[in-house]
Amino acid sequence: MRPEEESEQDGLKDIIKNGRPIDENHPGFENLNPEQQQRFKELFKLKGQGKILTPEEKEEKENLDDIIINGVPIDEDHPGFKGLDPYQKKRFKNLKN
Repeated sequence: MRPEEESEQDGLKDIIKNGRPIDENHPGFENLNPEQQQRFKELFKLKGQGKILTPEEKEEKENLDDIIINGVPIDEDHPGFKGLDPYQKKRFKNLKN
């Protein structure tokens, strides 16, 4: 195996063993809207520089991490909700009640 292949294999093994790192390369990063993405990058940079986040910043980063990992709740605020026609939106709201 070539060194490049070994390196790639090691990286894949690490992801399988430990999960994906929560950063802007995580596939779930796209779950964040542009403002949230920018804020995540700012908080991530601060943390990477060794700065201690305030309790508010830490909570905000944890909330953004949660969206990256678990996605956006499927409710009226979900980006895909606007793709429903009026009847489907009404049915969806009725299902929740």
